[in-house]
Amino acid sequence: LPDAELGVSPRTNMERVYDICQDYAHEFSPKSGSLLLTGGTGLGKTHLSAAVGNIISSKGYSVVYESASALCDTLEAVRFNRAELSERKKYENASLLIIDDLGTENTTAFSTAAIGSLIDLRIVAAKQTVISTNLSFDALKKTYGERIFSRLMGEYRVLALSGCDIRMQKIKE
Repeated sequence: LPDAELGVSPRTNMERVYDICQDYAHEFSPKSGSLLLTGGTGLGKTHLSAAVGNIISSKGYSVVYESASALCDTLEAVRFNRAELSERKKYENASLLIIDDLGTENTTAFSTAAIGSLIDLRIVAAKQTVISTNLSFDALKKTYGERIFSRLMGEYRVLALSGCDIRMQKIKE
């Protein structure tokens, strides 16, 4: 059945998203832009972003893959001198930064500001980022504020995944 918002079946939509990600990975360059993968739990966002990262890494580009939670922990450790500045620089300087599960980190004023600052820095430096999140657009705006939400919507190619949780389908089989 077609997804009400997308107007196509989840399978057709996923095939489109997959093709876009394949092209992105195989044609990656410093001008590729950034991707925001959105959708519910268990739709393959993490798997897809990891596959994109693996292909791009195999082409010789520096790729850093980090969960939003681990990213915030590291940025906090750097901020309070429990980790070296080079730990933050790897996020800033990578050809591609993949932030998995944005919105699952412990949301504090610091974490929100740190993620916002990193997103801003990478946009200004024309560095590519792939972000996956389960958050709706409203929740993204509420959590990270109008400014970061605007940057995500305006500077990233938004790929909305739809369908049923693959893990739950496997349990039923």
